[in-house]
Amino acid sequence: MTRVLAKTIPSIFFMLLFLTTGCAATSEPAKLTDIRSIVSKGDLDDLSDYLEKLSLESRIEVARLAVADGDKRLNMIGIQVLVESGLLNEAVPALSNRVLEGDDLTAFGYAWTHSDDPQLSVHMYLKISRYLLAKFDSFDAGQKKKTERFIVSSLGRANYLKKFSVEAAEQHLSQMEARFLQSEKQK
Repeated sequence: MTRVLAKTIPSIFFMLLFLTTGCAATSEPAKLTDIRSIVSKGDLDDLSDYLEKLSLESRIEVARLAVADGDKRLNMIGIQVLVESGLLNEAVPALSNRVLEGDDLTAFGYAWTHSDDPQLSVHMYLKISRYLLAKFDSFDAGQKKKTERFIVSSLGRANYLKKFSVEAAEQHLSQMEARFLQSEKQK
């Protein structure tokens, strides 16, 4: 009997260790669970209150987790928190993925246009466009079409690119960046 216990106890210990570490690896942080719960209820005021109570570091941590989450609502919240926290470059890959998935970024554009920085929407358009163009050759036909559509028509008639080519887009973006930098210097 002691021989059986001697062989069984290490096996049980190993299984418990495997099960507990497996569970720990799949559980999500409590703050992300809280946000998921608030979002599922659809109460934006509660969400805003919850996020405001978090420290900047915690908000950024949760935003990074939310950006990586498969739930598009959480992804959207994470992106916006990163942008509001000044981490524009961290938000760009997630925003670019949304473009490649065919998502409309109008809600982001609206929020950025009405933020404290009136140039934020143009700045983000330039960053997303540059990111997409840098990867353009690796995209499949559908992703290329979505990238073209985004670059050609995202900023309205005043900044409309008539016909897409990578070269024309690069030139168009360079002109916009020059105007953007000039307006930033005038502030």
